[in-house]
Amino acid sequence: MAVEDEMLPSQGEGAKRKPEHQGKRPPGKGTGKGRGRQRGSGTDNNQGRLTHHQPDLLDMLIKLVLRHEAFLGRLQQDMVYIFTFKNQPNAPDSLLPVLYKVSQEWREKYQTNPSSLDRSLRVTILLCLLTELLQRHRRLEANGAEEALKAIKGAGWMTEDGKGVHQVWSHAEAKLVTDEARGTMTLAEGTEHIRTMLGLLAQPEILLKFAATRPLAQEMSGHQISFICELSLRHPAADQMYAMMGKLVGNAMLHLVGLRIHSSRGRISELAAQIQERLYSRCCA
Repeated sequence: MAVEDEMLPSQGEGAKRKPEHQGKRPPGKGTGKGRGRQRGSGTDNNQGRLTHHQPDLLDMLIKLVLRHEAFLGRLQQDMVYIFTFKNQPNAPDSLLPVLYKVSQEWREKYQTNPSSLDRSLRVTILLCLLTELLQRHRRLEANGAEEALKAIKGAGWMTEDGKGVHQVWSHAEAKLVTDEARGTMTLAEGTEHIRTMLGLLAQPEILLKFAATRPLAQEMSGHQISFICELSLRHPAADQMYAMMGKLVGNAMLHLVGLRIHSSRGRISELAAQIQERLYSRCCA
């Protein structure tokens, strides 16, 4: 045991003694500078390739976006209607001030007592519109409406036998003209259609959107204000709502509230059109 103890180094001596190769770079490893340059060179090459292909990738991305925009346009033809109101605040048939007041009341309740609201803003505004249209229909059906009916017939909104017509824009005459192909609608039929739509709106899921294309205000510029109306495709009552909406498209009796309705034409947005024009001009340059 004594001999073995003499041959083993003490802990202090082992701690002080260092291996000969410690602190030295293993042979053949080099300084590492060459490898660092290779990594930097590879990154630069990748960036160069990306920069080289960026125009092609951008063109592909733009084409993909335009393809999606075209699909959305076709989809809008099935689910979107455009409500266009005359912006004449002092006119007796103007409904925009009423819609603005209703929207403001809804927003105030939402801020102060949201639990008191039982329907969304979009449903509230459309209900207000249809209710007002229904009331004006009833006034024409009541006794003593002869003068009002005479004025409506003189404006071309109704035939001499008291039936509402449908109208379409004539580019040749630059005005709305009677669409003979659409036929006519009695006041009673129009009233029943509006009542049906009011009943369908008791199911709020049927209406996905009803909002102005710009914020409503007490005083607004421009001759007209448009609203976007989006209907559900999946709701069980969607087909019935579409049928009712289709009967109101181009209906001249909507002039009672200063309104025209038409289905979306499926055009791409103005922004998408600008992008498309720039793409084509660059490709053809």
